Amino acid sequence: TLAYSENLLVAALMVAPFRLISGNPLLLLNLALLAALTTSGVAAFVLARYLTGNTWAALLGGLLFAFAPYRWAHVPHIQLQLAFALPLSFYFAHRIFAEGGAKSAAGLGLSIAAAFGSSGYYGVFLLTALPIVLIFEIVRASSAVRKRGLRYLLLAAVVAVLSTAPLVLPYAGKLHEGSTRAFETTSFYAAGVREYVSSFSRLHFFLPKEEEPLFPGFVAILLALGALATVAVIPSQSISGRQSRGVVWTYATLGILGVALSLGPSGGLFSVLFRVLPPYQGLRVPSRAAIVFLMAVSVLAAIGLSRIKRKLIRGTLIVVAAAECY
Repeated sequence: TLAYSENLLVAALMVAPFRLISGNPLLLLNLALLAALTTSGVAAFVLARYLTGNTWAALLGGLLFAFAPYRWAHVPHIQLQLAFALPLSFYFAHRIFAEGGAKSAAGLGLSIAAAFGSSGYYGVFLLTALPIVLIFEIVRASSAVRKRGLRYLLLAAVVAVLSTAPLVLPYAGKLHEGSTRAFETTSFYAAGVREYVSSFSRLHFFLPKEEEPLFPGFVAILLALGALATVAVIPSQSISGRQSRGVVWTYATLGILGVALSLGPSGGLFSVLFRVLPPYQGLRVPSRAAIVFLMAVSVLAAIGLSRIKRKLIRGTLIVVAAAECY
């Protein structure tokens, strides 16, 4: 029965202890919302901290991902607030090739399962975006590191299949029975230019107010562009012992992927995947793929902030970014 819509199992698990105390649905929904926002911010913080080695930069990354204007357009959609599995999956994917380890492999596999237990949309988009991170890591790794990483990646795949199958098979059954979305309706729910310059923030009162506000903020955009610009100037700068060029291009590519998918049929990519991959036939709202774009911008902005050495400027930018999220 749950396979006719989002299963919300992760949200249910989050508030299960409180359900033993109270059956008030409003209380449980509010607690699930707070938990979803908090875990999304913490997961993005962990990823940005790992990539930059800078706590202040990681704070900005977590802030931007957890409280982007997009979040406030979807307060009723608790499944769309449960986005923590995306940055967590990328974090473990990086660690598999940087350090190896069964824990990282298990973490990646379970994060994929958590994505499907949170939102079917995010699960599908994660499996579309994750190969980009893995390909960049494989290409940049030495021969020895690549072999080790692929072994642990195989373990992660086994964990992912075993833990995700119980969540995915019911949806696969519905698709097999013909319970698919009409391709024509995806155009209506696709993003466009107005959505990407739309925001509900009070500071952005002069921007359009679309139903799907995807503008990440001026600070986020400027810092992300700064991270991209410095790649050409300082291509060999190290971030936590990792080459910044590869990291920046990885998340720039993810950002482009998120935008391309969110445009729906007009972008072309969503149309191809809709026809080729059955999971896409269960998706009606392409604009939700913008979560991948927002994740990428958050990481790039964190990298951009990590390049700024003056504490006063860093602090000011974080405060302004927080105000833009309000």
